[in-house]
Amino acid sequence: MAPMKKRMGRPSRGPRDVFTVKLTLGDGERLRQIADLQDLSYQDLLETIVSQSLANIDVEALKGQETLPIGRLAS
Repeated sequence: MAPMKKRMGRPSRGPRDVFTVKLTLGDGERLRQIADLQDLSYQDLLETIVSQSLANIDVEALKGQETLPIGRLAS
């Protein structure tokens, strides 16, 4: 049996969660343009954008928000 070849490519970044994102045509074109100018893959750029956005959201503040009483006021 032939010896196993070394794996080529980027090393693993660890476990990942997979999402499918559908962007408007304009946003998709802008994303491709920015990624190409920064020599990034589209995946790497999306990961950076999402990570930065999520870091700016205060989850604890969101948990403390009450539901707006729109239904109760409309009746």
